Amino acid sequence: MKHIGRKVYNNWGPNLTVGLGLITSEWSGFKLAQQNRADMRVCYLSDFGGEIMQVGDGFAPAANTFGKSVNQHLEYDEFWRQTVPQLPVGFCGMRMITTWSDTTMLVIDKIAGDPAERFDIHSEAYMSAMAYDVFEVDGELMERKAGRPVAQLFGFDANRIITKGPWFSEEQDRDYVASKQAVGIKVPGF
Repeated sequence: MKHIGRKVYNNWGPNLTVGLGLITSEWSGFKLAQQNRADMRVCYLSDFGGEIMQVGDGFAPAANTFGKSVNQHLEYDEFWRQTVPQLPVGFCGMRMITTWSDTTMLVIDKIAGDPAERFDIHSEAYMSAMAYDVFEVDGELMERKAGRPVAQLFGFDANRIITKGPWFSEEQDRDYVASKQAVGIKVPGF
């Protein structure tokens, strides 16, 4: 199990949770941008017994927004409204993974469902986001709850959420890294 990034799930509105995160080049599926074009995939998410899983390898949208803002990626309907003959069983949302820099890929999840029930996210200040660590296990992305970010992220735009990472206080990050290293897990960037 290799720690490859972190994601923050946010209460984006009634019945909508948005996950925003960065995955490092430690991920085996990492892709660099080629000739000012991002490597971008949009995948379906399905709920299997309470676990959200990515279904298939996804598809590449026709348009390419390399260098655009996180907000533009999140709001650009052309990516999120693809027509398919049949949605997968348990369909609950979509995921975009795209080149973000030479060392990271941006991940955006849009998931239908009650944010409080599924991710322990509340609408009150300082309780509206939940951070998850992203791991790679046999080529698959897996997530584990890491805790609440210190800063209030609810209501911030997507650009601020990504640029304010790693979404914990310095003291929390030191404690977190020490606890991971104690059990032999390497944390990228530390």
